[in-house]
Amino acid sequence: MDRKKSIAIVDFDDTLFFGRRCIEAASMEVMGHKLSRSQVRKIRPKELRGRVYDVAISKYSDLYIPNTELIGTLLKRKNSGSYILILTARPTKTRRETMKLLRKHKVPFHKIIFRDNKLIYVKDEEWKLGMLNSITDKYDKVTIYEDKRDNIEYFKHGVADPKKFRFVEVKEKR
Repeated sequence: MDRKKSIAIVDFDDTLFFGRRCIEAASMEVMGHKLSRSQVRKIRPKELRGRVYDVAISKYSDLYIPNTELIGTLLKRKNSGSYILILTARPTKTRRETMKLLRKHKVPFHKIIFRDNKLIYVKDEEWKLGMLNSITDKYDKVTIYEDKRDNIEYFKHGVADPKKFRFVEVKEKR
């Protein structure tokens, strides 16, 4: 029997790229004052929150800081035969800006999956869990790189075969 490959599944925002400065600049423009990502998550109505994210991605993407340590890890994993998948809750409409950052910083990956624009207000952890369970049955070893501890806990209890998963919490070093 052929051994199945391993897969590294990587979140984009605040995992592969740190966007604190983008969010601050966009919230200043949209809201009139700087907000942290956790403060932006609490903005209601959700359309206003979405506007902050849209401005951050479209206008302030040059402020994203690449996670060079993780990019190096992904390069090593790709070179050793792992499949690299970027699974982002970013909507499809951000494809151009997202791909530009990935190319600029030479991020190694095989595929990227965006969230469909129509699903933008579905909780990202619910959407990602559904994607994880539909993707990972082909692999013996699955490593998830994610910045949100709550998402990691949600995934641990919701993945179909938890024994083959390894979860890596990523935090920005300041």
